[in-house]
Amino acid sequence: MTTVEDLLERVDGLDIGFESSMSIEDTKEQLVLKQQMQMLQGLDSSGKKIGEYQSPVYAEAKHRLNPLAGFGNVDLRLTGAFFRDQFVDVRDDEYVIDSADEKADALVKKYGDDIFGLSTDFEAEYVENDLEPVLIDNVREKIQL
Repeated sequence: MTTVEDLLERVDGLDIGFESSMSIEDTKEQLVLKQQMQMLQGLDSSGKKIGEYQSPVYAEAKHRLNPLAGFGNVDLRLTGAFFRDQFVDVRDDEYVIDSADEKADALVKKYGDDIFGLSTDFEAEYVENDLEPVLIDNVREKIQL
C-alpha cells in the first residue's frame, strides 16, 4: 500500500522539465503535422500570413492546388519535399521545428524565421490534444499512480 509519504517522495523526485521534453519527443509527429497544417493555411508562427505571391497566374495555380491558404497567399508547399523533410529537435528547455530540405534556408531567408513554430492557436491545439495527455500519462507512470 502506498502511503502519502511515499507519494510525496515520488512527486518530489519528479523532473517535470525532463518529463515535458520526453512528452514532446513522444509527440513529434503530431507537432510536425500541426506545423504543416498551419503552413497550408498560409500562416506563420505569429499567426500572420506568410506572404503573397507576386504573379496572379502563379497565385491562381497555387490556389487550385491548395485553397486553404486563401487566394494569393504563400503556403510553402509545391512538390512536398519541404513538408516531408520537416522535423522537431527537442532540446533541454525548448524544441525547434525545421526542415532538412535543401530549400529550407532560402525559404527562411525569403519569408523569415517565423515560418517555423506554431502560432498561439495551433500551439494550444497541440498542447491540449496531443502533448497534455501524453505528459499526464508519463507523469502518472513515473509516480506510479
